[in-house]
Amino acid sequence: MKRFLLMGLLLAVISVVITVGSQANVALTGDYVEARTASVFAGACHFNGEVVTTGRDAVMAWNIKQGNWKGTD
Repeated sequence: MKRFLLMGLLLAVISVVITVGSQANVALTGDYVEARTASVFAGACHFNGEVVTTGRDAVMAWNIKQGNWKGTD
């Protein structure tokens, strides 16, 4: 059990270090819009026009007004 806890802690620390290091080059401003198909479960009923996809479709858009990303303006 201790082995799993230590491995989990090690993975958490590594992911934090990677995340902090990768966010240093980010300086963007603008707008972001995300629209997803939504699945609403109400009891035994499924309220969704796309029962087969079950909320897996998405449309995302960015409008970058200023800034740069990894040296690209």
